[in-house]
Amino acid sequence: MMGALRVFLVLTALAGLGHVGEAGLAVGRHGLIINPAKTVTIETNPVVDHFGDDDIIHSIGHLNNLKAKGSTFGRGPSYVAARNVSAGDPVLRLPMSSVMSARTAAAGRIQVLLDVNPDLPNAVVLALHVLEEKFKGPDSKWFSFIHSLPMTLHGTIYLPEDEIDLIEGSQLYRLTHARLNAVSQYFDALHGPVTSNAVDPPLFNVDEFTLEAFKWAMSIVWAHAILIPKDDDVEALLVPFVSTLAHGPGIQNHFDINFDTQTFTMLTATALQPGDPVRINLGDSSMALYMLNYGFCGEPSPLDNVPLTIQVEEKDPLRAFKTSILAMVNTTMEAPYVLEFDPALPPNVVQSMRIKVLELATVKLIVPQVMTSSEIGQYEAAINHERISLRNEFAWCRALTHTCAAMLDAYAYPLDEMKRMVPGLQGRQRDLARVVIHEQEILVRAKDAVATHWHGLLADESFVPE
Repeated sequence: MMGALRVFLVLTALAGLGHVGEAGLAVGRHGLIINPAKTVTIETNPVVDHFGDDDIIHSIGHLNNLKAKGSTFGRGPSYVAARNVSAGDPVLRLPMSSVMSARTAAAGRIQVLLDVNPDLPNAVVLALHVLEEKFKGPDSKWFSFIHSLPMTLHGTIYLPEDEIDLIEGSQLYRLTHARLNAVSQYFDALHGPVTSNAVDPPLFNVDEFTLEAFKWAMSIVWAHAILIPKDDDVEALLVPFVSTLAHGPGIQNHFDINFDTQTFTMLTATALQPGDPVRINLGDSSMALYMLNYGFCGEPSPLDNVPLTIQVEEKDPLRAFKTSILAMVNTTMEAPYVLEFDPALPPNVVQSMRIKVLELATVKLIVPQVMTSSEIGQYEAAINHERISLRNEFAWCRALTHTCAAMLDAYAYPLDEMKRMVPGLQGRQRDLARVVIHEQEILVRAKDAVATHWHGLLADESFVPE
């Protein structure tokens, strides 16, 4: 009967903890009506005063240097220092058995699902763990912790239509839809196994395991998980007290896991006095990924980028030859280009473009041994980041310029119009606009850099076209 629990799903990756694949480019224009004074409804859990004796928050909270004080929008309970804490000393220490992880998930009933699906992504396992414990109610030792997590989340998969219109055509729009599609596909694949009568009673009731419930649980993981290095990857943990702390951009996190004593420790990098707020840094990431996960973003950084893909047609007789040269410079035909604000035109992009638009004389040149001396020169120039010919420079400049222009045309609102709108926007809408503006600025800078490069070639007397 365990075969009924196997999840049949082929995906390259779930839109995971900060890393998402590209979706297709969406093109279209829609009207945007924004009311800056629009009321934001904050949905909170009702206060509860009944919980189990082993409830994590209530049974060991007094043992740490934290005291609950208020809440943070979109995060949950806030905490302050309960006493003086010196720099480098623990703010909180928990047994690993109190931290929600893949290991504690395997101690629950969903273990039978994990046994036959060992390759489920860590984020999915943790989301199922959250739902299993949530539906236990007060019988779960994580009841108070899960109950304190926000019911209303603010990542871009929860955007209303007027805000979706604001980002249409952007990289953020594509990331958002890729994530929504991934959630939907995993839900469809999981629904049968987790509600199956192969386990009696089923892991989840049909009325519990809904798309909205799974989407909420996945979003909790994306927004609240603490990422800890593990081997060559990271492991996501949901840590009572810590996972709801507010974001502090300049704060240096110091989390320690002692596998001998099986304890999780959070230390403070700076001295704290009673009443000082305790925060964490949600990590270095792009503006788009902050919006995707949390629904807010900071200032532009070197991590912001716009990926684009330019491929050689399948029928190109030199495709195999170009693929081999690209492999020699450690890239592939399918690898996307990553455009950044600075540098606007990365050398690796120029090198790859020169290779992709090569026009060698004959298909037989796929075999390097029969190249002429002139053709060998082109081959070596491509490898060595050198110009090949004026015709080759024109070809890649034209291709990259047209691609950037097409991507800019796909945005629902042009750059100048977006900039005019920003002063009238607030909160998440303002941050969404800022992300879109920065994306467009990256593409405009790339176009301008290509034009400057081409104009420089025309004025370069040392570069004589053959």
